[in-house]
Amino acid sequence: MNPIILDDLDPNIIQWLNSRAQKHGHSLQAEVKSILQQLTVAKTKEVKRMQNLEFRITFCNGDFTPTQNPLLVEAGDFNPQR
Repeated sequence: MNPIILDDLDPNIIQWLNSRAQKHGHSLQAEVKSILQQLTVAKTKEVKRMQNLEFRITFCNGDFTPTQNPLLVEAGDFNPQR
């Protein structure tokens, strides 16, 4: 894997990263890697959630009445008994 070099980081950021790494028992490199992995997972989940929402809106085709959209009813997102 190619290394990533970050020049001219604010000393406060480096201090925060070092403090966090020490707290977690990680090296600075391992801590930065962990943070990037966590952000990537969170962003991937957000993108999937937005794609799902976009699909539902597209499926509704402007009609947001769930009773007329079997996919929404089947997915359990609409309960007329509520």
